[in-house]
Amino acid sequence: MLDELPLDQKTALVFGTELKGLSDVALENSDYFVKIPMYGFTESFNISVSAAISLHYLTEKLRKLEINWKLPENEILDIKLDWVRNVIKHSDLIEKDFFQKK
Repeated sequence: MLDELPLDQKTALVFGTELKGLSDVALENSDYFVKIPMYGFTESFNISVSAAISLHYLTEKLRKLEINWKLPENEILDIKLDWVRNVIKHSDLIEKDFFQKK
């Protein structure tokens, strides 16, 4: 169940598609499989609802734990740089130009 997921190490949540679920690669490399408790007549939550419930619950749980769960600044910067490099066209050229002018 979602409330039993250990949060004592870095954790990645992977959500499958509503039709096919997770890929074989994701299933083979997963340490845990989590169920979200449901009440009522529906058979499943859609993917966005599942992600929202999971993130909300786990964020609240982390804030109550007495562990250092935040990423270090250098890891935050690396993640942001990877994101920028992936969303900006020709980011490699822009980055090269920036460092040449510096």
